[in-house]
Amino acid sequence: LPTLERDCTIHLYSQVQPGYELKELRLPAILGGNPDIVWQLCKVADGKESYDMEEWYAYILEQAATHDKVEIYREFYEALPEDCYIFEELDCHTCLAAENGSLKVLQYLLDHSEMFQTDQWPDEVMHYNTVSYVEVMKWMVDKAKMKIDAFTYESVMKYVTDTPRCIEVMEFLLSRDCPKTHAVPPHDRYADPYDAAVKYGGLDALKRIEWLYAHDFPLVDPHSEAMGRALSSNQLVLVQRLHEMGWTLTREVVERFSTYTWWTNNDAQNWARMITSSHPREPPDPSDEDAWLGAPVVQPM
Repeated sequence: LPTLERDCTIHLYSQVQPGYELKELRLPAILGGNPDIVWQLCKVADGKESYDMEEWYAYILEQAATHDKVEIYREFYEALPEDCYIFEELDCHTCLAAENGSLKVLQYLLDHSEMFQTDQWPDEVMHYNTVSYVEVMKWMVDKAKMKIDAFTYESVMKYVTDTPRCIEVMEFLLSRDCPKTHAVPPHDRYADPYDAAVKYGGLDALKRIEWLYAHDFPLVDPHSEAMGRALSSNQLVLVQRLHEMGWTLTREVVERFSTYTWWTNNDAQNWARMITSSHPREPPDPSDEDAWLGAPVVQPM
């Protein structure tokens, strides 16, 4: 103790209240960041039959990964016996580190773990929406060399619910020359960030599709589901904007949509019928071949 100008030794466990569970000391010890103190706590617990030490080590590694305590993670990871079941849970540690922005632990796993698979990361971490998400994505691309393509844009647009954060990641991907389209899409599936954007509805969806359009992302017509999603959820503004952007509604398209179970003649759907009708402001005549849906058009307000 510097104030007393002498050294002293304190027995940690003897200082706690009687009956205090050793387990409750684990997290504070981990957050302190000193591996020696965590090891001392384990030594005390190891002498008590009621504690499963493998469970202790698993917990310590999980919390160290969560809180970016790389010194503690390294010490306990390297001390595990070769046949320990915890090695089968390293994917969990990777997800915890990515979710919580533990970049030091992620770097350690990248350097030391054979189970680290960068090509599997998008499915594991793309849906995280924490404050550290942007930094994790940048690390994944720049340091871990994660493969990025048109589907990466779609995944970011789909899973990142915070619109400013979503757009920040999209702009980062653009700065790394991530392709907007794919030469040969697998299994005939096309990446469609517009469809992923429309699902949010309202102003968030409008901001997202405007950003995509401003940055020349192509509409995946006729494979896109964006227009159908906007029509089915009665997003009139989105339907009109997509129509202006180039997802052009035609009579044939509206006829096809009208056969779907979600077609209910809401405002957005009626607007689509109105702009593709030969006589948009007249009630349909049942004998007229142009009365192809049979129901009166309701003018949107």
